[in-house]
Formats: sequence, structure tokens, C-alpha cells
Amino acid sequence: DEIDVDYIIEGSVLNVSDSIYLQLRLIQAYPEEKLIWTRPFKSDLRNVFKLHHNIANEIAGKIGFDLTNENLAALSAPQTINPETYKLYVRGMYSLRHETPESIKQGFDYLNQAINLDPADAFAHAALASGYFEIAHGPQDPGDAMIKGEAAALQAIKLDSTLAETYFALAQAYEYSMWNFKEAEKYFRKAISINPNNAYAHFHYAWALLLFGRNDEALAENLLARKYDPFAPEIAAQLGWLYLHIGKKEKALQEALKSLEIRPDYNQGLWGLGDAYLAMGNVDEAIAAHK
Repeated sequence: DEIDVDYIIEGSVLNVSDSIYLQLRLIQAYPEEKLIWTRPFKSDLRNVFKLHHNIANEIAGKIGFDLTNENLAALSAPQTINPETYKLYVRGMYSLRHETPESIKQGFDYLNQAINLDPADAFAHAALASGYFEIAHGPQDPGDAMIKGEAAALQAIKLDSTLAETYFALAQAYEYSMWNFKEAEKYFRKAISINPNNAYAHFHYAWALLLFGRNDEALAENLLARKYDPFAPEIAAQLGWLYLHIGKKEKALQEALKSLEIRPDYNQGLWGLGDAYLAMGNVDEAIAAHK
């Protein structure tokens, strides 16, 4: 009921060296709960996208979902990956999103290791761009983060123009570095068309829409971002600021508190909480949160 789904996929995953073992279960949640399908899968890491492709096709068939030509095109010709660089890419993204000085340094180290191993790795360049644009908003910017982020984004799209990640990086370059909203919007939409579940593409697109006064669209995009990643504290915090901006103080307070449930003492959550309290006239609580 809470997330409005008819089916749930659950299972276990085991990664041994470069092999992945999955045991998946498809459960019908509505109108009554029952097990529909269970199956093991095995793949090497190099073909993990092909594994995803096969699972998506099987599940679509089991639930009677007719894939459109656009869906089929997105699932066609899954690429292979370099297992070593992809591991470093995933670790880099994970570290960057913890947003502490130590984790950010570790994240950049992982991504630079990936690029040193394979300079043609588009995933690593795209992630590097996102990392630079993130630190450019705060005190950890050494002074050239925007320049490096733009260069990494342009290199990522040059290496691979089929990935949602590379278009997402390019959209951020146009939004934050080049200040060209028309182009930013075009590439956000392109990234989302390739992978509609990319929570951070919706998240940054929402911010761009908010900057240009398209509040209803910004709210819709931020709600999609939260739907696709309900455990990201920054998405909840930004949703709180957005609600505050359009005058919904109670909802702003709820989202700020939600971000702090996800990550206690989260700085952006506390900032949003303080702003919400101040807007509601609770000055003492606002001061405490901001402190």
C-alpha cells in the first residue's frame, strides 16, 4: 500500500571472486500475497548487465507485462564490463555519497584507480564528474572542482553515449558549470529516458526546475527521486526545502525529520529542520537545529 506495488522481488546475492549467485523470488502482493516464481541465477561480473537483462525479461513475462519497443530497445545488446574497474566504480560511488571528508577522499581514490586501470572507463569518468560537482557546493572544493567536473563529464560522454550515467554527468555540467539550463534539461531528460529509475538524475533535475520557478515539476521530480531511492537522506532533505519554498511548512518539517531518521545528525537535514522551525515561528528549536 505504501509504495503502490502489485509485486515484490526479494532474494539473496552472493559474490565470490568474479562470480555472482542470485536466488530470487517473485511475490504477488496484491490482491492477495502469494509466491509466483523462484529461481537461481549465476553469472560472472563481466556479464552482470546481461544477467539483469535476462532477469528483467523473465519477470516481465511472469507478471504478464508487455514490453514496449522502447523497453525492448533499452534491454537489447547488454554490454560487458571490466570487473576490476567496475568494482572500483561502485566503491567510489558508495564512498562519495557518505559525504564526510574521509569518505569523499576515499571515493575519489577509488575512481582514479579505476581510470588508471582503464582510461576508457566511461562509468568512472561520469562518477568522477558527479563527485566534483558535489564538492564544488561546499568547503572541500580545492578551487577547481567545477573545471574538473566539466572535463570529466565531457570525457565520459565522449567515451560512451549510450549510458544514462554519462548523460547525467553532462546534464550536471550544463547545470552547475556552464549555466545553460536548456541543455541541462535536455540531457537530464535523456538520462531519465535511458534509466527512469536513476534517483539522482531526478534529484538534480528537480533542483534545476526549482531554480527556474517550475515548482510543480520540481516537486514531481523530487518525489520520483524519493520513490526510487527512499533511503537517500539528501533527497529527503531537498524535498523538505522544496516544500518550504512553496509554503508547505508542515510537510517541510516532516521531510527534514525523515532525512534525520535515515542519517542521524545529517547536516543538510538539520539545516532544513532549522529553516522549517524558523518558518513556523519556533525560534528556539530553529537555533538549536542550526547549531
